[in-house]
Amino acid sequence: QDILSADSPLHSMFQTSEFWTKVMMEVVAVNSALYGLVLSMIICVMAVAVFTGHIVLLLIVVVTIIAMICCVVGIFSLAGWEMGAVEAVSLSILVGSSVDYCVHIVEGYILAGKRMSQQCINSQTASDIRKQRTSQAVRHIGVAIVCSALTTIIAAVPLTQTYIQPFAKFGSILLINTTVSMGMTLTLAVALLAMFGPAHYKGGWKAHLIAFIVVAGIIGAAFLGLYIASTQGVRIPGPSGNPLFS
Repeated sequence: QDILSADSPLHSMFQTSEFWTKVMMEVVAVNSALYGLVLSMIICVMAVAVFTGHIVLLLIVVVTIIAMICCVVGIFSLAGWEMGAVEAVSLSILVGSSVDYCVHIVEGYILAGKRMSQQCINSQTASDIRKQRTSQAVRHIGVAIVCSALTTIIAAVPLTQTYIQPFAKFGSILLINTTVSMGMTLTLAVALLAMFGPAHYKGGWKAHLIAFIVVAGIIGAAFLGLYIASTQGVRIPGPSGNPLFS
């Protein structure tokens, strides 16, 4: 249907470029960035919940990851970067590339508790046990975390000097994200473990099994709720913008 008036000068317009295809691709990428970020965060939380088997350790990891993402996005804004296709795609992988460092510190915390003797545990307060376990975790895995981060940073530096701008931008984002992740892990995550970490928790297959059952139940209930909502006429978009349940 022609929405222009009969005497409109816009009737004489014609298209001389195929740039609209690229524009549409960037619009779809930016609109899907938040969806991918939330989805990767949900998957990360579920995996960490099963891995740690403890709600406090899960919350410490989640708080650290959220702080990392906020810092990286804040640096985007300070650098004057607009949310283009490269930034949108990078957002979806920030969670996965950030979670490794803090999860390894949490793993070291759990292993430190398993190595502590019962006599040592009984002779100390809960606060002292947390600090000792955190210190042992940093000594055990801290050097490996720093070396891993430095390797990634050194590998990303040449990528920032390429003439292909998407590669250069992705290298800069990877460098920023790795630096922030390492810093947050060795400061925020370590401080939270020393203050709020479970002093007497040592893990075990029962805790992991319970966490797996709880996570599976939550996933099933969430999908069931979304499906019921879609049958009632609520439009739930998928990553591509099409309805999730067609």
